[in-house]
Amino acid sequence: MVGQIKSKQRVNDFGEVYTNQKEVKAMCDLIPQDIWDDIDKTFLEPCCGNGNFLSEILERKFAKCHNYADGLRALQSCYGIDIQEDNVIETRQRLLNMYTSIWNEKYDQAAKILQNNIVCGDSLEIQERWYKENLHKDLIALAEFLLDNVKIKDKTDKDGKIVSTITIHDELSITDYLRDAIQEAKRKEVASNGL
Repeated sequence: MVGQIKSKQRVNDFGEVYTNQKEVKAMCDLIPQDIWDDIDKTFLEPCCGNGNFLSEILERKFAKCHNYADGLRALQSCYGIDIQEDNVIETRQRLLNMYTSIWNEKYDQAAKILQNNIVCGDSLEIQERWYKENLHKDLIALAEFLLDNVKIKDKTDKDGKIVSTITIHDELSITDYLRDAIQEAKRKEVASNGL
């Protein structure tokens, strides 16, 4: 590779230009320290190239790891997507080399994590698929929680009729519980946006 490109053709075809290591470090320095202190914080590089950002991220995470199990957790929290297969292969190998330069244990497991987390394809399509898969898991978890925790009991409605209601707590219906949760989420969003 010459400088920050592999070839002019790749620049023309894919807009592929690699970020200089000095710039990568400077950008990562902008992230608050408490993010780096948590090796389980998830990072996604949607156009990972040959892994410049992911290697910097893992270097900082690995500095907080005490053993290979922590190292595997750090690997598990990093995701990358690139449209070029050779970049994906190079990134996986680069990150695996970083892991094995520190730990000799669980090489196969580390390689499998990278195989699953560093993928080739259209970043927007893959992120949409991941979002839908995670939403599906969340909905299943919510349904399981509700099925495990709901109670059906008689309650008087506003007209004095006895109706059956589904409750999580004695005084809070699921509808009220979800409505309150949505309103609280909206309040937090407004507050975080300074509105």
